Amino acid sequence: MTFRLSGVRYSICQLPPAAEAPPNAWSVVRTVDELSVICRAGTEPEGAKVDAGWRILTLVGTFDLDEVGVLAGILPTFVELGVSVFVISTFNTDHILVRDENVARLQAVPEWEWLT
Repeated sequence: MTFRLSGVRYSICQLPPAAEAPPNAWSVVRTVDELSVICRAGTEPEGAKVDAGWRILTLVGTFDLDEVGVLAGILPTFVELGVSVFVISTFNTDHILVRDENVARLQAVPEWEWLT
């Protein structure tokens, strides 16, 4: 598996469900219960509950929506290393957010390749 590692640190933010999505958001997910926003650290929306210090690992390539087991094939390694994840899936691929302090441990996995 090949990952592209972001050189930027991000924050995961929570706002009320009716809140306006900030224009600087990297990702926005709205449900009936909340508005979750991923944004660059230091640009968090005012009043948000903030969890800072995340990096984004993007799976390189395009995966068909009917392809089974893409995440299931790699997430056991995160579990073995004790690394929690926050996953965002898009039409083409998956993005895995991990705490910055866990990146070096993940980069040491010999079966994985890294692009920056």
